Amino acid sequence: MSLGELKVKVKYLATLKPLAKKPEDEIVVTGGGTLLDLLKEIKRKDSKVLIKRLLDPSSCNPQPDILILINGFEISALNGLNTKLKDGDTVVFLPSVHGG
Repeated sequence: MSLGELKVKVKYLATLKPLAKKPEDEIVVTGGGTLLDLLKEIKRKDSKVLIKRLLDPSSCNPQPDILILINGFEISALNGLNTKLKDGDTVVFLPSVHGG
């Protein structure tokens, strides 16, 4: 890793595992080091199907049924997609399940 890069552990849970083709990954993030930068890196290196499942293509906001946790905290309790990441952070993508 070079200056300005950080490594983040990413976990894909439930129905996201097959889309990601792996349960977890370590991704090097550049740029400002935000959650949005991480998502851009996922889009660059992984399937377009996965990123469409995570983000609404028209608004670039998380899909309503996707919870995103950074070190156990839901991103709405932080700074949303602008949350700064630190080297060694863990980001979890979790689809919520609703039933009647």
